[in-house]
Amino acid sequence: MTGLVFEKVGDVNSDFPYLCVYKEGGGGPFMEISVNSTRELVFVFYSNANDVSLTVEEWREICVRGERFHPEALENGD
Repeated sequence: MTGLVFEKVGDVNSDFPYLCVYKEGGGGPFMEISVNSTRELVFVFYSNANDVSLTVEEWREICVRGERFHPEALENGD
């Protein structure tokens, strides 16, 4: 288990829901996992006043969560 928190967000301005990714106890999100207009999975990094560092395990968790989320987001966006 890593120190990452994933929050699913549904936004009326987005075609598909997305996941905000936070460091546990680290304030606001540092990235989102979303689906672009061509229905591809993308990772969007937010500008942040604090540097964010990730372990290999955290990167893996982000990728796995993204791959699991992608078909769900496509289904919920249609």
